[in-house]
Amino acid sequence: MIRSFILGVLLLLFAEMNAQLMWPGDVNNNGIVNHIDVLYLGNAIGTVGPPRTDATINWEGQTIRTLWAEEFSNGVNYAYADSDGNGIISQEDFFLGIDSNYGFTHGVVISENFDLGVPDASPQLGFSEVSDPIIEGTIAGILLSFGTEDLPVEDFYGVAFSINYDLDIVQFGFFPFQNFEGFDEGWLDNDGGEPLISFRPNLTGNKIEVAITRTSGMPATSNFGDFGAFFYCHY
Repeated sequence: MIRSFILGVLLLLFAEMNAQLMWPGDVNNNGIVNHIDVLYLGNAIGTVGPPRTDATINWEGQTIRTLWAEEFSNGVNYAYADSDGNGIISQEDFFLGIDSNYGFTHGVVISENFDLGVPDASPQLGFSEVSDPIIEGTIAGILLSFGTEDLPVEDFYGVAFSINYDLDIVQFGFFPFQNFEGFDEGWLDNDGGEPLISFRPNLTGNKIEVAITRTSGMPATSNFGDFGAFFYCHY
């Protein structure tokens, strides 16, 4: 009887020691919730796995007792994408996890390691040339361009980036991707599914973090050209 009790306690302790903690919204488990997490979530949407016991979306470490069958390319389990813990990865995990806890950190923040593009060999993301003069005191818009005819974006699925701007010049900026006709018709091509679009001003006010990803699990065709718009009020 005593041996069985001790064995049961040891098994329970072993299970608790091997359980992993997740923080709702930190999909890639690198210590911070930001626009990069949107890309990971886009790849996992539609996946089903074991629900999380006593799950909440509160910013606190929550125990993952059963891992899912799938992992991201960085080795993080798909269970980290299930922000609300209901066992289904969906757009709700963006609104309830990433959007609600955006900018929150825990532990040591680990930077993502990305491959750098090669000049004249990789598609470029940048502002299109402005033809009309920007008049002081008016709202102006500059188009964003991604790729060229010679260097198109191959198999586009998602992208995340940041833009810094001068607070002495720009009053406010945002990316109305969903209102940009060329983007909706050409770039997303999401096979009828809803894309994830996130644009967030940084807390310091001089940077905007942007992420957009398809959610259907199918790679898009190659594309290039106008990608979105950056609107701002010029002092």
